[in-house]
Amino acid sequence: MCGIAGLVQLDKNNFIENKSIFELMDSRGPDDKGFFEKKNLNYKIQLFHSRLRIIDNNSRSNQPYKFKNYVMIYNGELYNYKEVRNKLKKFNYKFFTSGDTEVFMKAYDKWGQKCFEIFDGMWSVCIYDTKKDELILSRDIFGEKPLYIFKNNKNLVFGSEIKYLLHLCKNNQINKINTNHINLYLKQGYKFLFKKNDTFFKNILRIEHGHVYKISTNNLKIKSKKLYFKRKIKDQELDIGRNEAVKKIKELMIKSVESRMVSDFPIGFYLSGGMDTSSIASIASKILGKKIKCFSIVDNDFRYNEKKNIDLITKDLNCKTIKINFPQKYNFFTKLEELITYHDKPICTSNYFTHSFIHEKAKKNNLKVLISGLGGDEIFSGYYDHFLMHLRELKSEYKLHYDNWEKYIHPIIRNKNYKNINLFKDIKYRKHMETELEEKVIQKILVKKKFNKFSENNYSNKLLKNRMLNEVFHESVPVINCEDDLNSMKHSIENRNPFLNKELLNFTMSLPSKMYINNGYAKSLLRDSMERILNDKIRLDRKKIGFNSSINSLVNLNSEETQNFLKDKEILNDYINVKEFSKYIKTQTNSNNPDSKFIFNVFNVAIFLKKFG
Repeated sequence: MCGIAGLVQLDKNNFIENKSIFELMDSRGPDDKGFFEKKNLNYKIQLFHSRLRIIDNNSRSNQPYKFKNYVMIYNGELYNYKEVRNKLKKFNYKFFTSGDTEVFMKAYDKWGQKCFEIFDGMWSVCIYDTKKDELILSRDIFGEKPLYIFKNNKNLVFGSEIKYLLHLCKNNQINKINTNHINLYLKQGYKFLFKKNDTFFKNILRIEHGHVYKISTNNLKIKSKKLYFKRKIKDQELDIGRNEAVKKIKELMIKSVESRMVSDFPIGFYLSGGMDTSSIASIASKILGKKIKCFSIVDNDFRYNEKKNIDLITKDLNCKTIKINFPQKYNFFTKLEELITYHDKPICTSNYFTHSFIHEKAKKNNLKVLISGLGGDEIFSGYYDHFLMHLRELKSEYKLHYDNWEKYIHPIIRNKNYKNINLFKDIKYRKHMETELEEKVIQKILVKKKFNKFSENNYSNKLLKNRMLNEVFHESVPVINCEDDLNSMKHSIENRNPFLNKELLNFTMSLPSKMYINNGYAKSLLRDSMERILNDKIRLDRKKIGFNSSINSLVNLNSEETQNFLKDKEILNDYINVKEFSKYIKTQTNSNNPDSKFIFNVFNVAIFLKKFG
């Protein structure tokens, strides 16, 4: 894991010395700093790299990495680098390091852009071709590693974090706030933020994950942009029995967890007490025989408290679990401002505010890698609205599955929309996905009341599979990846996700969708594959909580601290009625989830506009 940044300038009269950027890049790469520069008649290029050593703890793998006519800066991990290296050896490539950086570079030399289809891993990369005068920029298929870009007719800058771009380019267009994105965040929440590649800064974009860009360094034009991983899936499903499918998933899960545990330094595990993190921890401990250390959030709010399950897994695996309890004694607004300043944007939800405490604690325990459960819900079908789509698809077996849903799932759902099956009878009518806010909040508090209509990309003709793939590629996984990456790298920790594995995704999406939910159980394929690995009390628990926290566990909304924060907040007047918002939060002593998210988002916008507006 590393930090990368780059600058191409066509304005020869405005060349700047930029090595001071390394101060900003230190948390992403405290172990080494590398720099490359080239000038010619047409342009100047600078490449910056900061390294966090995890594999091959040796200076020979430092970057920028040079080979033939290429110069590469790369952030991430290739989990199948040993297999790729063995393939390359058959073509007479010789290797002088034991890490993945050299493999990445020589794979590109051999196969060009086809190498991205071969890799199993996470990355953001820049490869500069000194002969062709072009840049190759690419990100992994799930968006685990970030890469931002700003471009005009004189400058191109890119980097792992937005602050790198703001530092490298002093153009007055780069730091303009994207007011549409703020309104989207306030009104419709995080699921709408990554449907396109825009950001909270109007002219800074994300390099799209799963894509590779080719850019001319002579004129800064994008010569090509290609999606190298096919997201659209075939209608034809595998003719396979359930037992065979479960066996294959078990094999793929063990293989993925093992590959993501490769490290020359100690590793820790998230443990929410739910199905996904508990499955990963159990595989690591029981199947791979590792002594593991886990990190958990324990919220005193009974709606989000999974201490019982956390203690059960800790005992079952005989592992050490470090618990972070909420509420905590701290200044909420000071902590939030610190995070927003590092993230260069509002925090997407309060979940990732609490996640930051996990990374902080892991750093104090001298860890460099944390293993997460991200992707289990999206790849195996774990959300409550998935049940309703599942019911719609199974018309011939509707009564049986509806009875299971009514008996087991309906009583534990908190979101009233997911209790209403009528919303899903017409697949074009899922208005609840546009916003979770109540009408009275919209009318009294929000300045702009118009909403973006809910829409999906068409990746499958199956209703449930299409929903899951939209969550994987746009609505859920990329958002969480963005937050977890920033939270972890703030403390020089690499975040890894065994569920985000393209072989696992391809296999689950090839299965009949009726297998996903069975006998009233979401993620039934994962549950069955974890039999005799995961404790049955967790494996057969239908209730879903996860790493959630209420705003009331984070800050006292009626405190003097909160009221002082809202004073002199004219900066919010373009977005909300501050007076009405102040009245509203005084009534929120036990906020439901939509209200909790909205309040948290308003606090974020106020701080973000103060820092960057």
